[in-house]
Amino acid sequence: MNAPAKVVLAKGVPAKVLHISSGETVLQQQPEHSLLVRQGVKATILATAMPEQKFHILVEEGADVIICTIHQHAVSKSSSDVQKDARIQWIDILLDDSKLQLQTNLLGSGAELSAYQAFLGSADIQSDVIHTSGHTQSKMIARGILQNGLGTYRGTITIPPQSFGCVAHQRSDMILLDDQSRGDAIPILDVSNDDVQCSHGATLGQIDESKIFYLASRGFTEDQAKKMIVEGFLASIIEHVPNESVKQEIQQHLERGLTVGKEIRTVMKGG
Repeated sequence: MNAPAKVVLAKGVPAKVLHISSGETVLQQQPEHSLLVRQGVKATILATAMPEQKFHILVEEGADVIICTIHQHAVSKSSSDVQKDARIQWIDILLDDSKLQLQTNLLGSGAELSAYQAFLGSADIQSDVIHTSGHTQSKMIARGILQNGLGTYRGTITIPPQSFGCVAHQRSDMILLDDQSRGDAIPILDVSNDDVQCSHGATLGQIDESKIFYLASRGFTEDQAKKMIVEGFLASIIEHVPNESVKQEIQQHLERGLTVGKEIRTVMKGG
């Protein structure tokens, strides 16, 4: 059994961008690894998940970390502990029937979480935040395109009795591209005091036909119109990806996924 690989990101580390892909670092060789982001450090981590992957990150006081991961046919468990005045931003792109469990514990006053997820095809996401300390903030946003599959999003915000002055928001939106797909959104607010600002919301539906009609009137085919609408729908998540080459890679994955989905629907219709 492999021991977790541990990486410490501290002030003075030459590279602030750590690539974890294609075997470029020791992290890719391990199914489980632990990261420590030292006090005051700013770090960006670009990762490609293994088929079964575990991340744990400790973000020390005043540190700021972005971790962007592409999950393809992957089962991932990610967690973080965020100390006083530290920030973490999770960006997860799920492709080809991937699963993600994400938990963030906001341990000190001023700690912040932003969690963004985009998925195509089938996906199962569980995203939880615990406001262990008062005066902490969290935002969890998920957007998915479902085709020939099932999308499930469970989001839980937990605020204990002693955690006053917290701000927490979550939202999930899904578009169904066919009649065979199904989406479930399960938002949970577990709030134990009144001195908080919390919200949750969810939408589920098919592409607005009026938008397709409008684009068709501008000379686009139906397939081109749907592609544009899908790309625009996911753009608010993908825009947070901090690397242009990774953005291009994600766009290529989405285009291939949409093409495969179209071919499957054509076969199912006998076309």
